[in-house]
Parts: sequence; C-alpha cells; structure tokens
Amino acid sequence: FHLGEYARSQGTPAQAREHYLSALSLAGGPAPMRQRATQALAAIETNPAGGFDAWLAAELTRRGEERKASALKSLVNKPLPKLALTTVDGRPYDTSSMRGKVLLLNFFASW
Repeated sequence: FHLGEYARSQGTPAQAREHYLSALSLAGGPAPMRQRATQALAAIETNPAGGFDAWLAAELTRRGEERKASALKSLVNKPLPKLALTTVDGRPYDTSSMRGKVLLLNFFASW
C-alpha cells in the first residue's frame, strides 16, 4: 500500500496501480488500509469496462489464480527435500526409501 502511495506521489499511476493491486490481492492489511487502497485505485482507474467493482473483483481473482498456478508449478515434480519425519508410533522415518516414487504428503496441525 505504501509503495502505491509513494508511486502516486511521484506521478507514476501505472506503478501505483500495480502496488495497490498487489497489496489488495496478497493480504490487503487492515480494513481501513484496504479501503484506502481501493479508493486510490478508483481514482486511478476512472472508467474500467463493466464498472470499477467488477473490474477490481476480476483483477483480484486473476491475480489469485496466477499465484496458485505458479505455486503448484514450483512444487510439482521436484525432489523431496530431506525431512525429519516421525511415524504415528513415534519411530523416525527416512524418506530416502521413497526416492523415485510418487509421494503425497499431507501436513496438518491441530492446535
């Protein structure tokens, strides 16, 4: 958000637009900051096709899908790093025996 404010103060609206969209699509921060970022974007994007709200929703959805695809691409078909795993009965498990095999790890936590 703050990078967007800086870019806007420097007179680079395209760069400010990217920073605001990144802030909203990644985490957005607290509600007042999201609102300020949305208002700043509305000032930059004066007449998007279909209206501002529809444009913003579509843009945030597109960026989210791109991040998901990129994350999956970075994880699929990669060798398993060395992990210290423990079986359900408390014994250590060596993942080297799984080398060359397809493995699906399900990580979960119950807090």
